[in-house]
Amino acid sequence: MKSETRKFQLKVLSPLHLGCDEVYEPTSFVVKEKEKTLVSFNPLHFPARLEKEKQEQYSAICRKGTAASLLEIYKFINREAQDISGVTIEIGDEFLRHYQSVLRLSPQASGRNLNQFTINRTAFNSLDGDLYIPGSAVKGSIRTAVLNLRYRARGGGLQGKRNKDLQSDLLGGSFAGDPFSRVKISDFCLAGEVPRCICYAVDEKKKKGDKESSAVYQILEIIEPGAVFEGSITIVGSEREVISRPVSFVEIEEALKGFFEGERKREEGESKIIGAACSRPPEKGDLPIRLGRHSGAESVTSVDGDRKIKILTGKGNPPKTLNHAMTIWFASPNKKPNNKALLRPFGWASLHEATAEELAVGDEFRKRRKESRDVEFEELRQQRAEEQHKRNEERRAQEAVEAEKERLAEEAARYPWKPWMCKLSQIEEWGDFQREILGNEQAAEWRLQDGVALAVKEAAERVQRARPKKWDNERDTLVTEWLAVTDAAWRPLVTAEEQKAEVSPLAQQIRDYGDLGAYLNQPVEIAELDMDVASELKIKFKEWGCDSKKAKKNKAKLWKELNNHINEVKKR
Repeated sequence: MKSETRKFQLKVLSPLHLGCDEVYEPTSFVVKEKEKTLVSFNPLHFPARLEKEKQEQYSAICRKGTAASLLEIYKFINREAQDISGVTIEIGDEFLRHYQSVLRLSPQASGRNLNQFTINRTAFNSLDGDLYIPGSAVKGSIRTAVLNLRYRARGGGLQGKRNKDLQSDLLGGSFAGDPFSRVKISDFCLAGEVPRCICYAVDEKKKKGDKESSAVYQILEIIEPGAVFEGSITIVGSEREVISRPVSFVEIEEALKGFFEGERKREEGESKIIGAACSRPPEKGDLPIRLGRHSGAESVTSVDGDRKIKILTGKGNPPKTLNHAMTIWFASPNKKPNNKALLRPFGWASLHEATAEELAVGDEFRKRRKESRDVEFEELRQQRAEEQHKRNEERRAQEAVEAEKERLAEEAARYPWKPWMCKLSQIEEWGDFQREILGNEQAAEWRLQDGVALAVKEAAERVQRARPKKWDNERDTLVTEWLAVTDAAWRPLVTAEEQKAEVSPLAQQIRDYGDLGAYLNQPVEIAELDMDVASELKIKFKEWGCDSKKAKKNKAKLWKELNNHINEVKKR
């Protein structure tokens, strides 16, 4: 027997949910009330778009890990993610009211109510988020149909056997001898846009007058009718035949049509009694198939004649076994449906062998989807790179601020007089001068430190200039005594005429220098200066920035030469 592969299209005819043990986590979606949509987004991208303060708030909530903190997450995301982009899923009025009621919950009442707000996802590709139909689901439905076809062909007579033995008998073997070990079915991927929504799954009794079902509603993401998927079915051949009763495409088609068409008509009759809607019928030539959750116990158990369905009879009562289910699960827009006509059965679809044109359309759709996703991914990558760059810049700026604080703190510890010296530059009143300098014992200990004496002298000069009429000999004496042990000599206040008469020609020459250029054009011999004249020159050098750490080489050289000379004069 040679291997054979056929490409098929699967069309969804009624709400379809394929369980994948995944739910929409509170950190991965937001409900937009005006648009009546649920927007699913990557939870790793959400924090990056928040400001730093809100990032810290969000992280603090997530770290709590309590039921009440889930409610906080819902509320936080509802506030902060209304403009976020992602996959859009339609919701109904009832679900919107349900969501709003969750947001209004108190922390004490959040536990049970949040458990009832679990939104189950249908099967999706974890790499790109696209929905798909697992090949295992299709294979399971085909297997059920083939078992029923072969059971009917045998005319029954197999009752009482265990399900495992019954299947082995009908299929002609198990494990390596099972013909379905040679049937390989791919996952069915998107062939076009897939409509989907969030609905409630509700359980309804088949017979009117029966007590209402006690089953709790479920919230499911469903694929809506009209969605189309593509996949392949391969029957693998082998030179060494170990399959006694192989499966063929002809048998698969006969089995699907015979079994699921009968199941569809049976359920259609039961739905009419309830008043619910029926699924769309397959198009002419298409094969009916049923997939996913709530497909009905009759459609997923092995064979019609040996069906054993467990029926719960209420708390404290033993269950019973029947060959049919007592209820049907429907997709509903409401938790407690009042209008039965809005109920729709789950899981109906159809299969047909895809044409070359249909396959080409599907390939083009997936190509465009991949290109669009690649563009989105690149935009997201650039956005995240920019955000990371911004965070790095902010971190470096913060580190620089911290380093400066540390440097200043270290400098304050090593040079405690420097912060005090900064305050001296603001002194213009004698009272402030007395408090900060003359009456400060610590200041007296600092007077020989670099720059202190000059800063004190400049402060005294500002006070002197600000209030010359109030300056007297007593103040001159106090300043002179304070500066006596330093290299900054104090000159008592004199009139302009006195000052001019008392100033030596060399000192006057220094005072007349307008800038460093004037000094360099007509310099003085530093080594020959006395203390008073050297102090005058030091004032000028400070005005010209020779004492700055960033001073150019010639300025720094002059400053060093002058200070060395002053130190030599002090030693004499």
